Amino acid sequence: GYLQERIIGKLSGDSRECNAGIDLFEERCCQHKHQLQNYECVTNIRSSILNDSYDKNVAPVQAIDSMLHPVEVDTLIMFFAVKELDVLSNTLEIFVNVELTWNDSRLRWDHNSTTNCASRIYARADHSVEETEIWVPALDLVNRASSIQDFPSSKATVKSDGTVRWSRLGSLRAICAFIGLR
Repeated sequence: GYLQERIIGKLSGDSRECNAGIDLFEERCCQHKHQLQNYECVTNIRSSILNDSYDKNVAPVQAIDSMLHPVEVDTLIMFFAVKELDVLSNTLEIFVNVELTWNDSRLRWDHNSTTNCASRIYARADHSVEETEIWVPALDLVNRASSIQDFPSSKATVKSDGTVRWSRLGSLRAICAFIGLR
């Protein structure tokens, strides 16, 4: 609409403004004179990084001081509500958002090129190897009665520097020792 036209219209000069517009609307790759539609950029990126050489069954590694180390996964669990507290069965069900962030260097691309100019793409992410397009970390509670892995599927955001952010909403049931509540 009007706001979109005003922001996209300002995107001809300064690359900071260009990137801000892409983040909001992702309709054009606007850092180059030859502007591709976003779907062309995304198609080019997906075919270059999510190809036969990318093995989603193998965890990425990170190079630190010329040594390879396991990838670090930042975990944020946002609590929204208690759905159920069952003192007799010692379980607690809560509604949460689990956000995982990591870097997979195999998913990097040059977003300044004329064919791969989108700064981010979305990829199917799931704990099921058949459903996911990218490697995802295995995360679950030790004291689980229901699994985080049972949360509904969602897409992960993959940035051009290889940073992956995967956020999922769902109900989590944990086994807890409630002391003093009987």
